[in-house]
Amino acid sequence: MYFLADIGGTKTRLIWCESEKDLKDSKKLKILATPKSYKEFLELLKNFVDVNHLRQSVSIPRASAVIFGFAGMFDEKKEKLIYTPNLRDFENKPLKRDLEKILKSKVILENDAVLAGLGEGKFGAGKNFGIFGYITLSTGIGGAKIITTLTNTNFNELMRTNERPRTGANYNNREPIRTDMMRTNTNNEDRKLIRTDRMRTNVNYSELMRADEGSQKFAVDDNDVRNGSPLSSQKFAVNYNLFGFEPGHSFLLMNNFLFEVEELLGGENIKKFFGKSPEDIKSKKFWNYYHKILSIFLINISIFWSVDKIILGGGIIKSLSFKKLILLVNKLHPLPIKIKIIESKLGDMNVLYGGLVLKQCL
Repeated sequence: MYFLADIGGTKTRLIWCESEKDLKDSKKLKILATPKSYKEFLELLKNFVDVNHLRQSVSIPRASAVIFGFAGMFDEKKEKLIYTPNLRDFENKPLKRDLEKILKSKVILENDAVLAGLGEGKFGAGKNFGIFGYITLSTGIGGAKIITTLTNTNFNELMRTNERPRTGANYNNREPIRTDMMRTNTNNEDRKLIRTDRMRTNVNYSELMRADEGSQKFAVDDNDVRNGSPLSSQKFAVNYNLFGFEPGHSFLLMNNFLFEVEELLGGENIKKFFGKSPEDIKSKKFWNYYHKILSIFLINISIFWSVDKIILGGGIIKSLSFKKLILLVNKLHPLPIKIKIIESKLGDMNVLYGGLVLKQCL
């Protein structure tokens, strides 16, 4: 018996399960709003465990694995969250100890985007890929680079199969890399752009979109979108490095100000500005602008992680045009490769599926 939990900045998903089959049973899944208070979160979890224990005779000590996916960065021992912008009250709390006390079992903590990527690699959109990037567009922005190999696959052979031929590339016909955000005439004042006083915490989308009007670098003909894009047993590895993957906290320079990607693309900031959730925003102008910024971010991801396939998950993808996004990414990409942008197949369940994969890897 497994206990799997996906604790996002907005929603919490909890389930007791024995196999992949149970994850497809919506009656076993509990979806709740994530409390902003750490104490209230622990109470919510305790109530869920107590109810299931009484009504379903679930023996808590029998749980062979208890895996939690959280949106945020953990300490070196993975016992507490040290940075989680959308759940500030959870930071530096004895998270692992408190969860183990409630569940009466050893608890494994993991970043939710890592679990989502593992889930897609085993059960979802990435199961036929050797190497891919996963990005979640939700309350915040997270992601991970996932490497999946067949049991008998030689790693060097895998790397060669992911290489792209570079012969015959026609650089003369490529779109210019410079966009209207990059300046051609600089003076001494322009060179002072990277300063702390240029960093902003409040995003004004109206101001940014006004500055973007008239830009032809991101132009995509609607006919191109309607006609479609011109692009036509496993082991898993995640390279955590020092602090895992936090792509949402990389920077973009917009209108001479530095913004974290999460400030521009994360659902929390969008909701603050518009006063409603991203899925309720119908402004075509805003979503066109969102596609432009997202395309730049995904190009950076493909270059830094050296991937030509990127799976997108999270609630915001329901408002995206993947055809338009693929056209933009491949129009602006500075390298002679074709990038595939793929929609998550597991949707909101990919973190829980990733919990099953993680258990198999331990």
